Amino acid sequence: MPQRPIDDARSRLLQTLQDNPALPTLLRNLPSAALARLVDRVGLNDAGELMALAPAHKLLQALDESLWKSPEPGVAETFDADELVDWLATWNEIGDSFVADRLAAMSDEYRALCLSHLVNVRIHHTLAFLAIPDDEVDRERDTLQPAGSCLFYGPYLVVPAIEDEWDVVRTSLDALWTERPECLLHTLGMLDGAESMLAAQEVRRRLQLDVAREREQQRESLGYVTATGASAFLVFIATARIDELAALSAYDEETRRHLAAHGTSQLEETADDESTGSPSEAATFEDLQQLRVALEREELIPQNMLLLTDQRARKHRALTLALSELAETDPSAFERCARELAYLANVLKVGVAMNEAQLSDDEARDAAYAACDEGLELARELGLDACTTQEPGLIRLFALGWRARRGVSPSRQSKRAR
Repeated sequence: MPQRPIDDARSRLLQTLQDNPALPTLLRNLPSAALARLVDRVGLNDAGELMALAPAHKLLQALDESLWKSPEPGVAETFDADELVDWLATWNEIGDSFVADRLAAMSDEYRALCLSHLVNVRIHHTLAFLAIPDDEVDRERDTLQPAGSCLFYGPYLVVPAIEDEWDVVRTSLDALWTERPECLLHTLGMLDGAESMLAAQEVRRRLQLDVAREREQQRESLGYVTATGASAFLVFIATARIDELAALSAYDEETRRHLAAHGTSQLEETADDESTGSPSEAATFEDLQQLRVALEREELIPQNMLLLTDQRARKHRALTLALSELAETDPSAFERCARELAYLANVLKVGVAMNEAQLSDDEARDAAYAACDEGLELARELGLDACTTQEPGLIRLFALGWRARRGVSPSRQSKRAR
């Protein structure tokens, strides 16, 4: 019985999405992290229609968001093989062509890493001359089938790494073998651990390191905040003196890079939106807004960071008044503050825990806004310039406020801060 409200809420959200003609437009433009949260909220068992409508590249980005998880804030992400199996099960239900096309659309290294968590591969030298599926291969394979769960694909013998999930994995592999055999053979060749099980483990270890490094570099280039970067930023604030933070006159290099990338990704997203065209006649702007409101209500996408009439604004009057004035007098500086707040919220979401759990988007935004407000009041109390029209803007105010919240007494350091 306690589960019923949750199930009802999921059902209502799913019905709202499915009944709205703007759903394809929403899925084209939805950030990949939001799509991953949406899939998780409605449940993978019911997410097939959403996945089928989402562009392939956006769906793979959402998969990536779901597969890599940090055990706790500030700790590097690790790969979740069980989550991959659950996604594959949903893809299998959509159809062979769908699962094969999505797997083939991955980079070779990423696809190999995914499969390395699910299967072990050895080359079968008796079948080494076979490279494509046909009836003769199938007959020969039947005579060489060893005991236990396994399959032959060309010259490769594939056995499950997770026996309980073999049916799901086998269905996905069969689809790839039928639809894109050359892709599967290439991937299995990358995973061949014929020398020993230790060799197979070493292949997986190298793939994981390579993919993790590439992911971090790519995500950083797009403005994502990594656990390492967030921890370094917060450690700097926690160990610096108030007078050092008050003397900040420019962004640090890490912050500058993330804000620059954030601005670029926003422009690229807008360009992508325009390239897809406006919603069809059946899907009006109002339809799209209804979907956005539904996702905001479920905390799946953030509301406007600077909605100056919401509860956050009423609680933090000093910052709200300063930003309201800035919106009227210097719109470009106001937009820069919006990017700074988004960056700071991401830092807290990745690098800070509350009750041993990661902050939600709303909790991270509230904490960032509150720290900036406290920093503004502290700067005024210490007689500092609280300018937000140029860098480091809210970054410096956040540093002051966050440091003060960590037990620093402003009165003890006020003279040095001046």
